[in-house]
Amino acid sequence: MKFFRNYFFSGLLFWLPLGITFLIINFFVHSMDGLIPKKYSPEVLFGFDIPGFGFIIVFVIILITGLFLTNFLGKYFLSLWNKFLTKIPVINTIYSTIKKLSDTVFKSDNDNFKKVVLIEYPKKDLWTFAFQTADYRSKIEKTIGEEVVNIYVPTTPNPTSGFFLMLPKSQVKEVDMSVDEALKTIISMGIIKPNYKKD
Repeated sequence: MKFFRNYFFSGLLFWLPLGITFLIINFFVHSMDGLIPKKYSPEVLFGFDIPGFGFIIVFVIILITGLFLTNFLGKYFLSLWNKFLTKIPVINTIYSTIKKLSDTVFKSDNDNFKKVVLIEYPKKDLWTFAFQTADYRSKIEKTIGEEVVNIYVPTTPNPTSGFFLMLPKSQVKEVDMSVDEALKTIISMGIIKPNYKKD
């Protein structure tokens, strides 16, 4: 019985993620197809069905939108749109949260985070990923008596919320890892393993 169980679970572990991936993609593609009005469907326009036609249309629309928003006029329109949405109760909270999360995920490798680091948090011998945002030169550094860096500690699975810390540089360990890799690890609650070089 144990012999068959081992083989069964080995096969299950192969097909389960593959099947779930297929179902998600299939659901997504059919959902996109459902967004196209019936009179503009491939059956009406061309006389035959084109699987994924809705996905192609949505992809093109997103691409054109991106091209528009990257020029001066588009950026101005986007700023007005964001101001408009921030004035609507309830929608403001939902939109702001989703926008912050998407900006963090899709714009992770930017100048806001200088490097990925490890710090002992929330207590000694417990390590977590954090992001160095800047070096800190001020009266704070003179008060502490050594070089200080600004650190942002994200929470899991939503990295847009977190904590700002000022730590002595001696308490911060740099990690040879991209911001994108660290964010994927944080968002996945550690399921996605980071890739970095070991000394």
